[in-house]
Amino acid sequence: MMITDFNHDCFYSPITKSASLNETTYIIEQIVEYCIRTLSKEIIDINEKSISSKLTFDELKKNNITSTDLMQWSSPIDLIERYEYFLQMNTTSATDVFYNCTPPWFGSICQYRFVLNQSFSSFIQMRIDERKLFDENTTLTCYIHMKCDNHSFLTCLDWRDICDGKVNCLDDGEDEKYCIELEMNRCEENEYQCQNGMCVNEDFLSDEDISPFRIYNPECLDGSDEIRVKDLASCARDSSFKCEDVLCPQHTNFNCGDGTCLAVEVTRGIIPCTNNRDRAMNYMFDWNNPVDARYSRCFKTLMCVSYPFLSRNFDKYCKNLCNNTQECKIQTIKDCPPAFIAPTLPVWDGHVRFGYFSNETTIRRSGYEPDFVCYNKDLCSFPIPTFTLDSYTCLHTNQLNLTSSYTVYDIFRACNQLFKTDNENTCLDPTTVRCSGTNKCIRKRRIMDGFADCYDGFDESIAANSCALNDKHRFQWSSHPIPQC
Repeated sequence: MMITDFNHDCFYSPITKSASLNETTYIIEQIVEYCIRTLSKEIIDINEKSISSKLTFDELKKNNITSTDLMQWSSPIDLIERYEYFLQMNTTSATDVFYNCTPPWFGSICQYRFVLNQSFSSFIQMRIDERKLFDENTTLTCYIHMKCDNHSFLTCLDWRDICDGKVNCLDDGEDEKYCIELEMNRCEENEYQCQNGMCVNEDFLSDEDISPFRIYNPECLDGSDEIRVKDLASCARDSSFKCEDVLCPQHTNFNCGDGTCLAVEVTRGIIPCTNNRDRAMNYMFDWNNPVDARYSRCFKTLMCVSYPFLSRNFDKYCKNLCNNTQECKIQTIKDCPPAFIAPTLPVWDGHVRFGYFSNETTIRRSGYEPDFVCYNKDLCSFPIPTFTLDSYTCLHTNQLNLTSSYTVYDIFRACNQLFKTDNENTCLDPTTVRCSGTNKCIRKRRIMDGFADCYDGFDESIAANSCALNDKHRFQWSSHPIPQC
């Protein structure tokens, strides 16, 4: 175990895996940290019964105790390092203290013990083998070093939510406030720039085989340095970096925080994150809880009529609302307002909301498709609104020409304010290009990267002239009638 300078204690768990590539077997070794954080203002009560004895470094030295002895006693690594330095310098110290713990206690002051009488390695293996069970019975890990109000007790800020292209902190957008620095980051000549702005040595670019049995350990957190083919199912039993420390390659995906990336619209129905990180938006979560105000009764009766999954499982989900589908339909039309918003939280970027018409009871394939979308027109001036609801600017979704690959989230992602400038004609930074007809400037490396950053998709069209970028990490398709890069 190691005690860090950031008020959290960590276990180091080694992971060794083997993988074959081109008839050669490679050994992949990683050390994964499992940490518990203690708030700086939190006072730890010392349990005297957990301490067998206390010895200063001087006393340890007098008893001929070595650093190896301390390691065999499972002492904290940083204490072992300090003691070894103390021995090497041949000094005296009556202030540094070693706490000799009474089994099963451990830690810098013997403050920890396992509830189950098992070794740490077996505990980790059990967590991997029974991941779903652990996810269902543990709380979410939250990033606490940033003031963030997301208006829901069901969720909290995750480190992956920071600089992900959408506002998650609804008080002042703190999670996206300084992300322009990462976006405008410039890499060295011998480096490749990941899609999220990070830089890695170009030797790592596409350095892995693309066969089904390939080694997959990208250097970019978003995996953009390798072919985007990944078996996410294997992450359920894998605690290595490629599953734990990753960002989603699709900007509109929801990151469950365990290596699983789901299309954000999927998390609103019957395919949730196993750890329930998406529970604030997943209307199936806690469906029968009458206190949960995220989704109104009107929304639920409408879904009982229009969503086939709920219709097929009517007794389980809808019987407490109405006796049959027809009664749910009558209730929705008769008792609900003509138009309503659900959920009460924004579904995207801190301002985009979904709305429904109570008389639209036709079948919804995915069970969540909104009839209209409401948004802040000051944050997104490109869509042409069709009506207003209360204080919201709204438009009918049938005006958006949505497809399975072009969703509401893709449209409003292009309204990201991060790159907005005061100059409507040119971009001052030579590494950027202006989205046609707007005052939004994006980095040139965003052109033809597979994601629309301009509202009209200008950056993904031939008009953006990607061949003029002279980017060595792009290839030129010379045989095509129209030069493409």
